[in-house]
Amino acid sequence: MNEESIFYLRARGIGLATARRMLMHAFAGEIVDRVRWEPAREELDRLVWDRLEQNPRIAAS
Repeated sequence: MNEESIFYLRARGIGLATARRMLMHAFAGEIVDRVRWEPAREELDRLVWDRLEQNPRIAAS
């Protein structure tokens, strides 16, 4: 995790767990956006979102 990015979000009142989750979503989104076939991209986006939101270790990090 980029500590500067976390600091930026935290300085705006966003909690640590939420800041980490936001950065992970952004990173994963950049990768998913590279998929050219839209149905696959939409499915990957949904899977990544669900996994990140359901993983308690991400929020606790």
